[in-house]
Amino acid sequence: MDLLVKIAREAGCVIMPVGCPTYLTEEDQLVHLPDGLETGAAVVATGADLLQMIRSC
Repeated sequence: MDLLVKIAREAGCVIMPVGCPTYLTEEDQLVHLPDGLETGAAVVATGADLLQMIRSC
């Protein structure tokens, strides 16, 4: 998961797991999300953060 977050951050991408909110790798990505995807969006810094959020959604 750390590798996924690192690659997403370096590519300027967000992570969108099925059935979960959108996870950002940088706070400024929020303004670029289409309407509706910003609801519940959160910033992840590490693979552990991402895994914890996916498990809780």
